[in-house]
Amino acid sequence: KIVIAQPRLLIIAVRSKVLKCLVVAAHAPHTGATQEEIETFWQNASLQIPSRFETWPKLLLTDANCRVGGQPDGRIGDWQNEGMNDKSQPFVDFLAVHNIFLPSTFESCHSGPGGTWMHHDGSWKRNDYVGVDCSLPLKKCSTWIPDDIDFSMQKEDHRPLFAELAWEQATEIQLHRQKRPKLQTDDLDIDRLHAELTQCIPPF
Repeated sequence: KIVIAQPRLLIIAVRSKVLKCLVVAAHAPHTGATQEEIETFWQNASLQIPSRFETWPKLLLTDANCRVGGQPDGRIGDWQNEGMNDKSQPFVDFLAVHNIFLPSTFESCHSGPGGTWMHHDGSWKRNDYVGVDCSLPLKKCSTWIPDDIDFSMQKEDHRPLFAELAWEQATEIQLHRQKRPKLQTDDLDIDRLHAELTQCIPPF
């Protein structure tokens, strides 16, 4: 179900028997935008998430157009650190508000180069991220940039970031079965039950 569709923001609610999550695809303003424009973008992204989805696990797919890693914490690691400036803060705040971490910034999760966008000086920068909800009981979490895929139209200046996640979670059917109490006939007082049923049946 599409929750919101804007030119630079798409939010989709995914719900099935085995998966429930909110997918947020966001294309943030570039670094030439003002601090206010960047703050407004990420604040709007938060406001567009209805309250009924606040507890749903979130998956973030974003061209954040910013550098992170200068102030590592539980959500952002120091792997392939590119520093951080004031214009990165609204994105970092969004991660904190929604309890999302960036696996590609952790050495234990990411393998290979981290750059997804080529700067005009020819160096690759990490602009794009996959954000994963911290509440997921992950058994596996790995990210990488494949070297055999190129979506560029004129020159190779963008690379996709891939992520593989795995976790164990009971389905709604399993949870329903667990909650249903099992009827133990040994616990029943048959004589008392018969007497009560007899009183409830109207005479004919």
